[in-house]
Amino acid sequence: MSGKVKPGSGPGIRLVLVISVGLLLPFGELSAQETIASDRPGLGNGSAVIGTGIFQLELGAEYAVGGGTDFYSFGQGLLRYGLAGGVELQALLNSFTLVRGSTHDREGFSDIGLGMKVRVLPPAEKLSLSILSTILLPTGSRPFSSEEAIPALALLGDLPLSGRVGLTGNLGYSAFMADAENQLTLILTPSVSLSSDVSISAYGGYAGFYADSGNTHYGEGGVTWLPSADLQLDLNGGFNLDSGDYFFGVGVATRWGGR
Repeated sequence: MSGKVKPGSGPGIRLVLVISVGLLLPFGELSAQETIASDRPGLGNGSAVIGTGIFQLELGAEYAVGGGTDFYSFGQGLLRYGLAGGVELQALLNSFTLVRGSTHDREGFSDIGLGMKVRVLPPAEKLSLSILSTILLPTGSRPFSSEEAIPALALLGDLPLSGRVGLTGNLGYSAFMADAENQLTLILTPSVSLSSDVSISAYGGYAGFYADSGNTHYGEGGVTWLPSADLQLDLNGGFNLDSGDYFFGVGVATRWGGR
């Protein structure tokens, strides 16, 4: 879920819940023969674990408007590698961001991090569960860095409902180490994806950020296209239901190895 939080979410203790209904993808451990399953686009992450010896790289770019300020984000990088036994390692490469406002301009790199996703249930089970543990490191440019390490833990689940529709849920927690305004955030993103073709699907949903400092409500949606079993392209976007602020982006995910 790294790099997916929209402008306006502040620091503090964060509880994250993501629920979505979407197009069925292979759950459990992904072998080289199955279709690629990416953790982008959207706010949540899937429970699928990369197969042994497989590398997967996910990249994106986004334009967002918030409070009269323009945000340009390039990268949104996530590198995944599958170990044996239903475990994958992650490198959260994140983004280079440009901020263009009426009174100030800023640019720089956001914090990078490390992660590990572990499959909880055997791949033969109908319900797929995994645990994602990440830590962001204070490596970014000063305007975009938290200046402290931020650990996070999330439970990811996928449940098929029919031949084309499935239910995905994320429940996560992250906390700042330094003294900061405590914040409790709830993200709820129900979405439905219907495939018009075996390689094209669309999704749409709602995301709510609930915190002591105020609530933020987003509608989001997007389209993914799989030109091949190892390549995914996506278009995504959304808007703030209260302020009218909006965002849209593009992305790509590809995998190799493990043959």
